[in-house]
Amino acid sequence: MGTARENRHAILPPNLPPLALDRAEASALLGIGTGLFDRLVDEGKLPPAIQIGDRKLWSVKKLTRAFDAIADEHDQDLTKPWNQPPAEQPFNPWDEQ
Repeated sequence: MGTARENRHAILPPNLPPLALDRAEASALLGIGTGLFDRLVDEGKLPPAIQIGDRKLWSVKKLTRAFDAIADEHDQDLTKPWNQPPAEQPFNPWDEQ
């Protein structure tokens, strides 16, 4: 019996993005260490974990929104192309809820 990550890759197609990540995966997604990740969670700048059984998981969607909010705090220049509204995106079934 492998880890949750190994099981996910054995069961789900590799091109299916996860909905939630554990602490190490979540901090890696943001490109930061687990210590800084924990501090940002404690400060309320990143969302808290979702407790499922004995596992703590973080929503990828909420992490993405939180990261964008942190980035927006540091860059309010609306003339920059990365601060423009996104172009029409192709249909993504994960966005439907």
